[in-house]
Amino acid sequence: VKAVADYPLGFTLESPRPYFLSMVSFGPYMPVYGPFLNECGSKFGTDNSTLLYNGAFVLSTYEPQQQRILTKNPEYWDLDNVFLDAIQMTYNAEASSISTTMYQSGDVDQADIPSNLLSAMMADPATAALIHPTRADTSYAYWYLFNFDPNFDAEYEPDNWSIAVNNENFRKSVVHAFNRMPALATNDRVDPESLKSNTITPATFASASKDFAYYGDLAKYTEGDNFDQELALQYKDKAVSELTAAGAKFPVKMLMCYNPTTPNWAEECQVVEQTIENILGADYIDIIVQAGPETGFLGAIRRTGKYAFMKCNWGADYADPETWTDPFADDSNYSFIFNSTDAGTLALYDEYLKLVADAKAITNDMDARYEAFAKAEAFLLDHAFAVPFSISSRSYQMCNLTDFDGQYASFGM
Repeated sequence: VKAVADYPLGFTLESPRPYFLSMVSFGPYMPVYGPFLNECGSKFGTDNSTLLYNGAFVLSTYEPQQQRILTKNPEYWDLDNVFLDAIQMTYNAEASSISTTMYQSGDVDQADIPSNLLSAMMADPATAALIHPTRADTSYAYWYLFNFDPNFDAEYEPDNWSIAVNNENFRKSVVHAFNRMPALATNDRVDPESLKSNTITPATFASASKDFAYYGDLAKYTEGDNFDQELALQYKDKAVSELTAAGAKFPVKMLMCYNPTTPNWAEECQVVEQTIENILGADYIDIIVQAGPETGFLGAIRRTGKYAFMKCNWGADYADPETWTDPFADDSNYSFIFNSTDAGTLALYDEYLKLVADAKAITNDMDARYEAFAKAEAFLLDHAFAVPFSISSRSYQMCNLTDFDGQYASFGM
């Protein structure tokens, strides 16, 4: 990395990266002035006097738990197109309960609608007309994953789970019994359909000549739905026969954990449990819902493999489907497929890794690159290694601005 002249900055890459320009909007590439950083030391960024500004506004007043005031930056390069002189943000500890009233009285310009008030406010024509959802956010995606390296307590029978999870028909029985709509409704009771994602890489995230989610074998997932009760029972019958021969016992215990500090996750898990058990039968599968710790959840549960089946997520780092292969790499702490002791599972996983490597090698033809990544992702779904679930939850708000007129990117800043 070097300064080519006063303004151009030059990057020399070790190998071609067609997504590189989108990558420089990611947090680590944000600029900082070296001498100022050294002057501030560990205090850098802790208040408005230990930051420098090159955007449209300057944080002129910063009073924690009181107010923040942003004022127009007189040095901004496009000053003529900054139409607000200031933005005042006022702290109110009771905002979750009174902000909607303050909005209606004109005291604030924006108010989030708490989930416990949303249904009632949408049923009232006077307030329903003021409410709209925020933009759908495809920078994060969520899937339910099977864990191939169970490290949970003996009472949940990790050895029995290992036999079951390495059976593809067992995984497919769970995938097709998973009706996602009731679970999504725990997060958005007004329009749960808007959250549903049928692929690992969310639809509308990236495109070459068309949306990535419509390339190759991935299109059948984008346009379809895994939920199929008849198929689920067919795969159950096959799994019962194969697992019995392999020495598994029924019902298979499936430990499903959640973070108790995440809104609606506990309720979602209960719905998932009821949906899958009602179709497959409690004599076949016993889903055990368990709260994880309130702090350090990732380190205590996901990264150590103390679950059998759990909702996990990933956030995009740049505008290319390659970023969505990272959670399934052979050094990640998602699913731990690479730690399976089953030869069949490892053979499938090696085939997936080869497909990803082949896709990464294509850097001069974006359609061919996307086609190859779609083939890899479809392979992962064909063999039921993951259950696509949702994009990030939208919120509902009253606001004087229209979200859909503003800038948006599904990656970076």
